[in-house]
Amino acid sequence: MKKILFAFLMFVCTTPVVFGAAPRGITISGTIVNSDNEPIEYPVVSYGSGADTKGQQADLNGKFTLDVPSMDTVVTIYGMGYQSKTLKASELNGQIVALKDDKQFLEASVSTDCSTQQRTKKELHATQLEYIKSADKCVPKICATEENGKGYLLENGGTANAKCTPCKIDGAITTAVKDNVCVATSCQKQYYDPATKNGQCVSKVGEDCLSEIRDQNATVAKYNDRGNCDLKSCKDGYAVKGQSCDPQIDKACPKSTLQSVTGDKNATSGTITSFVNNEIKSCKITACANGWRVNKTTNKCDQICTPDAIKQLQNAGANETKVDGDKCVAKSCRCGYTLNQSLGQCNKWTTAEEKCEPKSAGATAGKYVCNDEKQVCTITTCDTKNYDMVGDGINA
Repeated sequence: MKKILFAFLMFVCTTPVVFGAAPRGITISGTIVNSDNEPIEYPVVSYGSGADTKGQQADLNGKFTLDVPSMDTVVTIYGMGYQSKTLKASELNGQIVALKDDKQFLEASVSTDCSTQQRTKKELHATQLEYIKSADKCVPKICATEENGKGYLLENGGTANAKCTPCKIDGAITTAVKDNVCVATSCQKQYYDPATKNGQCVSKVGEDCLSEIRDQNATVAKYNDRGNCDLKSCKDGYAVKGQSCDPQIDKACPKSTLQSVTGDKNATSGTITSFVNNEIKSCKITACANGWRVNKTTNKCDQICTPDAIKQLQNAGANETKVDGDKCVAKSCRCGYTLNQSLGQCNKWTTAEEKCEPKSAGATAGKYVCNDEKQVCTITTCDTKNYDMVGDGINA
């Protein structure tokens, strides 16, 4: 604008126009426009030369009136930034006259000083602008290296399409430009500190972070996709529990796992004896299902009342057997045997146990015998003075 104003002043000062009334003659009028048919502001309409030059300045809308000596008077029209035009008064009167742009004047008058355009610099994210003559505008020359957490790189420098493009780095929170290269100044949590990675956001997902785990029994730790350090495994005998290692040896072994690792479906409880890679590998059986007992040597559940044990008890007079603690004992005995409750054994009748008192008249003594596995009191002697024994004693 300074150059435009300067040019206008030069035009006014070097053009000897008399802005006053000309000798009364013929009054003409018209309108001055540009090549886009838009009114030209305050153009000058004059005639004559040197000290005899007389004329008038048109108004804001390019409209004018001028007194001329005759219709043959040659009139010249001047407009700042436009080529002058010369017409006879008869050709001008009542007409709309268009002036062409004076390109040399415009190019010389356009301001090329971009340094004062602070708002433009801010909007373009630039710290310095330059004027591009062909595009008649100021464009970025140097971009902001760091502005509100963002760095900007210059693209298409020296052209009308020059622009400041924000740095884009995957994982970056804030960026800057150093040595004309985009760098990250801070990254999201799942990335390493850019200061340790040449200004780049390098993902640490899946990377080792064992040093962040404060447990001497930890063996493997990795960063997850949120950037947190997850404990993955511990030394043998320890299980991962949050961010620490929990001892597992001698802890209760889950029943399903116990039966799986021992291969014994009768195992009901046990303790862990081996824990590797966060997995139970072996357990010790401590209890078995009813009717079974722990064999510490084989780490199995042995049946208490085995067929051999039952047969042995039956040969010793047992009628029924049962499990008592971890032993197989007689529950009841066959006829001819007496059950020893404390020992769980069947003992043959003693002589005293065989004696009985028959209820038949005349019987004086008797003993128990077995008849179809039923205990029967039989007569052994009778009152011989009054009775005789008839039959086998059972049916006497």
